[in-house]
Amino acid sequence: MDREQNILEEYFLPLVKNSESLYLKNDAAYFKNKKLVISSDMMLEDQHFTRDYDPKIIAKKLLRINLSDIAAMGAVPYGFFLNVAVPKKNINRWLEKFVYGLREDMYKFNLKLFGGDLSCSSKIFLNVTILGKTKQYAHIRNFTKSNSDIYVSGNIGDAPLGFEIKKNLNKFLCSLKTKKKLLNKFYLPEPRLELGSKLLNKVEFCTDLSDGLLRDLLIIADRSKKQANIFLDKIPISSELQEI
Repeated sequence: MDREQNILEEYFLPLVKNSESLYLKNDAAYFKNKKLVISSDMMLEDQHFTRDYDPKIIAKKLLRINLSDIAAMGAVPYGFFLNVAVPKKNINRWLEKFVYGLREDMYKFNLKLFGGDLSCSSKIFLNVTILGKTKQYAHIRNFTKSNSDIYVSGNIGDAPLGFEIKKNLNKFLCSLKTKKKLLNKFYLPEPRLELGSKLLNKVEFCTDLSDGLLRDLLIIADRSKKQANIFLDKIPISSELQEI
């Protein structure tokens, strides 16, 4: 298990005494009687983005990484709380573009903004707590049985390659068109909301892969006391990744 998982289990799991949290083993909390799924993610300057990133894109990515957790639970987006900490000086133009990106994706994914908090800091700090609605069920199982099949949606590996291209545009010998497509995969992940909903009562376990296929497989295998057999030729990769 990786460091983040160890920290969760050692320090925070002892604080979790309620079933709604799903004991920190799923992508979100589940309030069964309220039929609500709730999740939270943050983005930090110089860790997840730098000041030269387009604020409009940062806003969209912030919402989408949270929406991805909602999708993994099979829920429908409802609304969110937003916490923002920014430097005091020369930030107005940045905030204008950031809010523009928020507005576009709020419309795209039918989201409501419920509130939040605004503060000052030396670097930009962003946090969203997102709420999703469920009709009756959610993907709350956090382990799997023997002889289960493993499926993924979309292609694996595009976003991390986009991240590498962002750091060094000339790192790979490929076309500019390919680089732009991979950068877009890194900047704007596509939450699989419709798929997550359609898979309710059809799969044993569901999660998003924002932390990587291998990491999430290791976690679910460890939790299930199982091993995972991966056939490399079956992993779906894009034509752009094949070009590289």
